[in-house]
Amino acid sequence: HRLFRREGINLYGEIPISFTQAALGDEIDVPTLEGKVKYTIPEGTQTGTTFRIKNKGIPSLKSRMRGDLYFTVKVTVPKKLTEQQKELLRQFGESLGEQTDRQGKKKRRLR
Repeated sequence: HRLFRREGINLYGEIPISFTQAALGDEIDVPTLEGKVKYTIPEGTQTGTTFRIKNKGIPSLKSRMRGDLYFTVKVTVPKKLTEQQKELLRQFGESLGEQTDRQGKKKRRLR
């Protein structure tokens, strides 16, 4: 399957989400073999976090069991920002105590 990797009766996949969705949380559509299902991503989700949706994997041939669907989120970073968006991100970083130069590079502290 182009979206999933199978291990036994479980399915595994990766879903891209935006920085905003990861930071604030969001309800996303997760593709399954039967169509999309809604899943709530909690605020503060980090890239690489894996979630499970029960009973959305492959049906077992030997029993009535069904596998689970596991998906890992990958936080995508925008490649092109406007000057206004860059400034807002600088302000956000400063509110977290980060110091950046005007190009957005983190300043190193000299010891």
